[in-house]
Amino acid sequence: MKKGESYEKNQEFATDCNSCYIIYSNDLSSDFKFVAYYCGNFYIRQGSFEKYKYTTYCFNMKTKKIKKLEDKCGILSQKGKYVIATKNYRTDTSYKSEYVYQLTKSGMKRIKLITLRGFSATFVGKSLYFVEYNHISKSGNTKYYDMKRAVLYKSSITGKTRKKIASFYCKGDYAQVIVDNITSKNCQVFMSSDLGSKRYLYTYKTKKLVEISK
Repeated sequence: MKKGESYEKNQEFATDCNSCYIIYSNDLSSDFKFVAYYCGNFYIRQGSFEKYKYTTYCFNMKTKKIKKLEDKCGILSQKGKYVIATKNYRTDTSYKSEYVYQLTKSGMKRIKLITLRGFSATFVGKSLYFVEYNHISKSGNTKYYDMKRAVLYKSSITGKTRKKIASFYCKGDYAQVIVDNITSKNCQVFMSSDLGSKRYLYTYKTKKLVEISK
């Protein structure tokens, strides 16, 4: 397995081993997933529904030892020695914090907080694309960020620079904007509210939203 390769590209590893290693937990609501590979280390994400959190572990192929790296942190995707991770557990319908970490021979270290209100951070080529929600609503005397407006940014892989690509806003009550299927040329935008829901294709060059089939 080459330096920086991801586990997904090497799923045959499990059947090629002469030994079998079992990872288990007394937490019956837990699930484990191999989420990254770098320099002889497998990175494992444990999700606990009971504790409602992620935990990241590292299994070293040479020493055959496993250690806890980050509590309340789960790796989402990998690009070479960099990964995108979140502090929030299973946020399929709400925004979440997103960070860039650098994988090392001994574990991982945090490089940059991308956003506290993200959803779709992903590596595309030599860039990182992410969404940030910045619309503020009010309920009584309480102000809070909702998901009515999503701003799409492009940044360096480390997240240290950013350039705004587009902003998407959805009208109506219970409005929500989800940006997904992000590429270097376009993305898809799903808008839903009490007024209905629609999916669009947004092209960066033309800056046009075109409705597509659901």
